[in-house]
Amino acid sequence: MKDVTRAALGLWDNFYVIVGSSGAVLTGLQFVVIALIAESRQAASQDTIEAFGSPTIVHFSAVLVVASVLSAPWSSLYTPAVLLVIGGIAGCGYITRAFMIARRQSGYEPVLEDWIFHNILPFGGYAALVEAGATLNATPNPLSSW
Repeated sequence: MKDVTRAALGLWDNFYVIVGSSGAVLTGLQFVVIALIAESRQAASQDTIEAFGSPTIVHFSAVLVVASVLSAPWSSLYTPAVLLVIGGIAGCGYITRAFMIARRQSGYEPVLEDWIFHNILPFGGYAALVEAGATLNATPNPLSSW
């Protein structure tokens, strides 16, 4: 029984390494962002932070969640596929909301690169998650033969 428990817990090794180290890095990143905002000479409005600061943290968190979902030892591919689709749809919705706030805010005038890197590319990434989830669910499960 001890070997079975050890083998079952061994399947979670990558999951805990990814979640632990990435969670620590994400916490440090949040402190850096907060420190940079606090030391900024130009006061940022709440809309400017919501349009350009918060999405960065959300995107890093989304990467952590996707890595966690894909590294967990699932018995089938259905659950991670559904989670990827839900996460992708939620991300697309969040990007749409951030885009609307970026257009409304007046503290910073976005240039083309801002629109590309803060809205277009992240939206494409979240749309790719939806596609990946749909494709993952459609592929045969290689684990089912074990």
